Amino acid sequence: MILRGAIKPRAMTRFPLLHIVFYLATLLMPAGTTKIRASGDNMLPVIWTLEGGFWHGLGTGGADVGDWKANDTLVSMIHQPYTEKVDVSSFVKVETGPNNEKVVTFEGHGLTVLVRGPKAIITGQPGGDLPSPLVITYFTK
Repeated sequence: MILRGAIKPRAMTRFPLLHIVFYLATLLMPAGTTKIRASGDNMLPVIWTLEGGFWHGLGTGGADVGDWKANDTLVSMIHQPYTEKVDVSSFVKVETGPNNEKVVTFEGHGLTVLVRGPKAIITGQPGGDLPSPLVITYFTK
């Protein structure tokens, strides 16, 4: 996986963390979003900016983490000359629960999703593999 400084080494686990974070970020984003910032415990901040139909990602210190796109659960990352496509459905499930709220499970464990204004805060099990809390901030022009 090509991440170039986007995630601390401890967070490099058996699943594609950045793909999952991007998938959740785009799934929960409000209309009109042009920039997404994601950060969490054991994860350095990543900023994606919408450019020409793709989300261009920058990590710490402006490290290029490629161009990203999500099509349902298939997340594509292009970092020339590489293209990586990951179906995140085997790691994360999202369903619509009561009152149209998003019910998210990660590797079989429930996550709490709180969306308030331009922020989504996702918390999981203490000591779990997903950065917790994962804070996603949305920006519009």
